[in-house]
Amino acid sequence: MRCHITTIFAIACIIATIQPTFALTQMCIKTRCAQTGKEPVNNPQNCGTYDIFCYGDNAYKSCTSCKTGYALKEYNTSESSCSYQTTWNNCEAESGGGEECDGTCDFCLSTFWRDVSANLGYQSRTNATCNTETCVCTHTTEYRCAAGYYGAKPSCRTIINVGTVCSGCTACPDVPDKVDYVDESYRITSDAGDNESIEKCYIDGIGTDNFIADKTGQYTVVGGKCYYSE
Repeated sequence: MRCHITTIFAIACIIATIQPTFALTQMCIKTRCAQTGKEPVNNPQNCGTYDIFCYGDNAYKSCTSCKTGYALKEYNTSESSCSYQTTWNNCEAESGGGEECDGTCDFCLSTFWRDVSANLGYQSRTNATCNTETCVCTHTTEYRCAAGYYGAKPSCRTIINVGTVCSGCTACPDVPDKVDYVDESYRITSDAGDNESIEKCYIDGIGTDNFIADKTGQYTVVGGKCYYSE
């Protein structure tokens, strides 16, 4: 894809200064959940009694005792906003007791990507993974940069009395000193899920030829996407 210059002035598709970004992590503490309304992101099986605790951005359910024929087994879990892992308990069949694992997990479903509240440019989802040997479902929170932004490993963390704070995504750069957009379908953007670096930002012509002008001259985006380059 290329930019076709329509005056004597040649300019780059996009010019920007790259600023370094840093992923934020914290030493999270496992606490009893207050009235947060959060549903546990894991689903331990065959608990006699259980507890629900909060860690990082999510709530977890942990067995404290088991039904007859089952025994407690500890599992690790991690949050991208936390420096260390924490643990929760599942109840698994003792030798000769309980039900055999059939290789499936109940309610083991990942969520769709959604915008992170009050953090423009960030999206998150819960990724569910079923262990077919133990029938235990584990959940992890993943983050990515939204369309129009770029970043390799964004992260978010929750700060008391502040809320969720995210880091690692940067808005795609705009054309400097822009003067006029003749075609309003013109935009600078990126594709969520394929925007780890600034080179994934592009001028989107939406399938048409788009005339753009700035203080250095005029040019046309031909045929769709014109990607950023140094």
